[in-house]
Amino acid sequence: MIQNSWDKQIAETQANYTRQIQDLKHQLKTEQDLTQKGKEAINSTILLLTQKRDQDLKEMADKMNAEQLTMDRTSEDILISLMQDGFDKERTLIQVDYNRKIEDLRIRLETERDLTLQQKEQLLKDMEGMESQKNMAIQKLTDQNNINILMRTSKLFKIDLRL
Repeated sequence: MIQNSWDKQIAETQANYTRQIQDLKHQLKTEQDLTQKGKEAINSTILLLTQKRDQDLKEMADKMNAEQLTMDRTSEDILISLMQDGFDKERTLIQVDYNRKIEDLRIRLETERDLTLQQKEQLLKDMEGMESQKNMAIQKLTDQNNINILMRTSKLFKIDLRL
């Protein structure tokens, strides 16, 4: 239903701009008494409308993607909350947390139009750093889990030896 709403908005926006652009093109073809300056003004308006349409559609797509991301994250949070406590849940929480941070940086890199080259490079480095931190956190959790398993196993083994 949400997708249909977005599709309808996009179609309406495209139709509105297309209608305006077609009217101006028709005016260029049919009006015989247009001066060169008048023709240039109409062509300029067509160009501006085209750019504005593209910008509006891009902004709509960004908003739609942001809403979808929010819904996806909410669903993911619900699924995680239903998981049984323990190693798998903690590992999933770590992965989700870092993946979200990385995704936020990626989205920022893709959507912020006025980033300098240095800022873009820094965002890429930050993404790599987050990926590395995620891997280290998962490894630390895995190591701790393995230690816990070994300790429980050794306790069971000691109990068996006493019997």
